Amino acid sequence: MERKNIATLSLGNTVEGFYVISKIVKRTCVRGDYLTGQLSDNTGEIGFIYWSYDGSITPNDNGKIVYIDGNVTEYGGANQVTAVEIRHINEYDDVNISEILPTAPVDVGAMGQYLNGVISTIKDTEYRKICYEILSENKEEFCSYPAAMNVHDAVINGLIHHTYKMIRAAECIAEIYKNCIDRDLLITGVLLHDIGKIKEFSVNEYGLVTDYTEDGKFKGHLLLGSEMVRAKAIELGVNEEKIKLLENIILSHHGKPEYGALAQPLTLEAQIVHQIDMLDSRITAGIEGIKGVAYGEFSQKIFSLDNIRLFKHIA
Repeated sequence: MERKNIATLSLGNTVEGFYVISKIVKRTCVRGDYLTGQLSDNTGEIGFIYWSYDGSITPNDNGKIVYIDGNVTEYGGANQVTAVEIRHINEYDDVNISEILPTAPVDVGAMGQYLNGVISTIKDTEYRKICYEILSENKEEFCSYPAAMNVHDAVINGLIHHTYKMIRAAECIAEIYKNCIDRDLLITGVLLHDIGKIKEFSVNEYGLVTDYTEDGKFKGHLLLGSEMVRAKAIELGVNEEKIKLLENIILSHHGKPEYGALAQPLTLEAQIVHQIDMLDSRITAGIEGIKGVAYGEFSQKIFSLDNIRLFKHIA
């Protein structure tokens, strides 16, 4: 049977083929142990439940490619795959990894060139040096890492894609409010706001996030990014005021403590970075949420959009 893309799955479909497994949780009920989690490919993701649990798949397998056989069912108003078999791939399996791995649909080289061009427009030499040094030293990770374990841009090349989208928005805002804000600070803050994620995430051989590093668990990417920027700035002899302004952007870009912010956004530039970060994450969640939804229909509930269902009005 030909493997179906997740974006094309509908209620009652048979599912048979290879997918990425993630968010694995082992649960227990009166019937015994079972698994829940997510299946994904390069078109989307869908939840699964596996009642016939035999212990061969565990949370340690997050981010791996597995073979699954099952059917699309409905639970709580959302489609899911009820699996009858899940197993690891073996040497006899014919797997086309390129069509499975969730990857941002972008030209990474072109985005990298664009961001380099943006860095060259930063007039403040200290801000420009910080951006150039940090992004050059961490180019491989910055260009390939996902931007998250889930929620938004949780795909290969997701971090640079998320940053690129934010930069495009920041450039427009900087032009509109050019007499009110420090463009150099804003652009530098956007470029570096998520740099700590390269130290926060553990990725597997496919480039997908499977867990948090020890530093990621203890500190999180906001503090890790702030530490990276401060260390590099001190090395470059940047003055303390500029360091603090950049640190505030990084530490506050989640906006509120309940969303993980470690500080309040105390400048207009910090407020802007927070708002466009939130905007991009919500738009991306919406785009992903309506994948596979038929024209004139509503999506499933989208958690990161306050559990609303989006109406697909564009064919």
